[in-house]
Amino acid sequence: MILDLDDLPEAPPILEGVLEPAQKATAIDRQLEANERLGAIQDSILTECGQIIQDTLHFAKIPADTVAPPAEWIAELGEARAWERYRTAQYGLMNAKEAPVAMKVAHQVYVGIVKAKATEKGGPVRLNVEKVYMTIPAPKFPELEVHSDE
Repeated sequence: MILDLDDLPEAPPILEGVLEPAQKATAIDRQLEANERLGAIQDSILTECGQIIQDTLHFAKIPADTVAPPAEWIAELGEARAWERYRTAQYGLMNAKEAPVAMKVAHQVYVGIVKAKATEKGGPVRLNVEKVYMTIPAPKFPELEVHSDE
């Protein structure tokens, strides 16, 4: 990656002369690498949570009286992965109080990451505010005559 040193943000006046251009570029490179690592972790978590949700949605494909995954799943996924899907699909048959908390956590994490990615791609939110002055005529009060006793 090639960085143009003219495009780098200016250092605060207190740091003027402290950071060399090469140090600025190194700091920016480290920040970009950290962001890439975080993005990879985020994608991995999103994939895993999505898989859990998808496996849960297979609940309708397992008969209530079975004690093993369907043969189609074993042929398609292999025995170990078929058992994972089977166990997760059984959680989909449970009510919310009985199902493992991890099912709800997976759903919340998935939704949170998807929402974060959606807002990340959108530009800054602009709010147009306009001040409006309205003039109204001064109120007119009825005139009263006041007499003094003096």
